[in-house]
Amino acid sequence: MTVYKLDRFSRNKYETAIHKKALRDNGVKVLSAMENIPDTPEGIILESLNATAEKNAVASDTSSENSRALQLSFADMNLSPNDDAE
Repeated sequence: MTVYKLDRFSRNKYETAIHKKALRDNGVKVLSAMENIPDTPEGIILESLNATAEKNAVASDTSSENSRALQLSFADMNLSPNDDAE
């Protein structure tokens, strides 16, 4: 079975492990089209590190987008984030 990226395979590391084991038990190997992760113990660690890095990057992007949206809201109201409410 080929997936585009492993982060598209399931929602979290726990689900990934369960689904990959079930597939492996039935003779199916999961391959990533965009990631070259070996089928070794080191590959399992690399896959986990990639998942953690991707999760942190998404969280950082979301935080930046929320901050920008807040700044735009203040600008629309002709306020700055530091103005005291009267």
